Amino acid sequence: MITTVSVLILVDQFTRGYARSEAETRLKQLAWQMQDALERSMTERQIDMRILVARPSIRAGKDLPRMRAVLNELQANVPNYAWIGMAKPDGTVLVATNGLLEGQSVGERPWFKEGQKNTYSADYHPALLLEKKLPPQPEPWRFVDISMPVLDMQGRYMGVMGMHLSWAWAREIASKLLNPAGDRYDVEVLIVRADGTVLLGPKELEEKKINSDSFRASQQAAAGGAVVERWPDGRRYITGFSRTGHDERMMLKWSVIVRQPETVALEAFRDLERRVILVGALIGVVLVTLAYVLTRRLVAPVNNLSAALEQRALGMQDVPIPLVNSYREVQLLSSTLVNMVEREERYLREVRSLNESLEERVAERTSRLHETATALQQSLDVQHANQIKLEESAAELRAILENAQDAFIAADENGVIVEWNRQAELLLGWQRAAAIGRQMAELLIPQDMRAAHYRGMEEFLEHGTSVVINNRIELQALHHDGHELPVEITVGHVKRHNGHLFIAFLHDITERLAFRDQMRELALTDMLTSLPNRRAFSDRLPEGMMRARRAHELLHGHRRLQGRQRPLRPRSRR
Repeated sequence: MITTVSVLILVDQFTRGYARSEAETRLKQLAWQMQDALERSMTERQIDMRILVARPSIRAGKDLPRMRAVLNELQANVPNYAWIGMAKPDGTVLVATNGLLEGQSVGERPWFKEGQKNTYSADYHPALLLEKKLPPQPEPWRFVDISMPVLDMQGRYMGVMGMHLSWAWAREIASKLLNPAGDRYDVEVLIVRADGTVLLGPKELEEKKINSDSFRASQQAAAGGAVVERWPDGRRYITGFSRTGHDERMMLKWSVIVRQPETVALEAFRDLERRVILVGALIGVVLVTLAYVLTRRLVAPVNNLSAALEQRALGMQDVPIPLVNSYREVQLLSSTLVNMVEREERYLREVRSLNESLEERVAERTSRLHETATALQQSLDVQHANQIKLEESAAELRAILENAQDAFIAADENGVIVEWNRQAELLLGWQRAAAIGRQMAELLIPQDMRAAHYRGMEEFLEHGTSVVINNRIELQALHHDGHELPVEITVGHVKRHNGHLFIAFLHDITERLAFRDQMRELALTDMLTSLPNRRAFSDRLPEGMMRARRAHELLHGHRRLQGRQRPLRPRSRR
């Protein structure tokens, strides 16, 4: 019983620490994902701004209805843009979405002042001029501003383009990140400004200042982390944190805090703890009962013999010696006593010695049986705990891969697909059930690239070298409907005892390549005439000269061939 209790205590301590560590890792990962989503989204907004100010109709600055239509189109495509407008150098709004604030001055607004110099992002602030002009909504309007100078066709400064990004943008990112984990597991995301003001979070904390341990740690730890802390509401939370603005993509410095009540985070551990205690108690009761029954059964024949001998020692010579058939030693003893009853006095000392030997043997075997049962129980407990940890780790890894923003594919060394997440279904069009067990080359590698793929696999399996493994490359992937799409892929491998496991993360770069082509087209086109410029002429001149030289050689050869042919003379008529 003491051994069982000790094992239960050790299992309890180990699983408690493991559960807390897993919860901290999960929340830290959520904080990093929220930070990455904010930085990616802000980068996309800045790209929208650069594309907008580079459009010829905006740079011309003359056709106001056309400019207003361009702004309204962008707002329709990205509803989180509450207002988009262009101000003249004096601060007067020249054109804006739906005509809002046109003709009014914004010269004192930070986005206009700073946007005259370079790309600028203004931090979270309430609406001032637009509060009563925008459609009403349940919550007050709050904005994040993006601005950039606008240059005309000759590169001269002609005003500032500004965007008011509604704060509903950040709420949507947080909602997508937590759905459905937030409601089920009471997970909350907070975005905190550098001065401690909560920009996004629980209603009771929004636009109020905090000074929690996680906030202070986020100001110092660049890589993020997790802590267990008590918040002003008196509850203990496991909190993961991260911070935006570590690179140039994100100008705004926000602390991202993801918290979860400690009781909710460790609920699975509490349930496991109750089950372990219950199972341990039941096993202890069963072992005690079993030991009692076995002891009674083994000792009972010896007790019967002892009682008979005691009665005979008291002079009751008519009491028979019982013949016991339970196991060999007692049977031998009882039969010997029956045959040697007349020589009882003579062999009394030998009988007592044999009786003592039998009792010691019974005690020794009982002790060995108890030790064997205890060792077996310990082995079962360890095996059960390991099985639970493996199942939890597999479930958590599945959840992470299913909620990853990139497509994830895993294949063995024969190229057979063994894992396929939700993003892979969306990107490549194959359902997971249809993809598992198929050859990876047949599903996503175009026909003209498969030979190179097979050669690369053979080279890696034979020599352990590859230009693809552990590198990020761009290539064409095959969709389920047969078309090819550009993707960026990162391939890694895991050495296993029975071979290799190859893992790949993919994401669609169609928009990136389209933006690159658009930038190239802008670089090769004259902005004033929309005709190819000098750079385009220089790029295409060698190709045109090559075609002209080839045409000249063909024409010269044709003339030489005609010169060699002799004309036919007509026959004379007689």
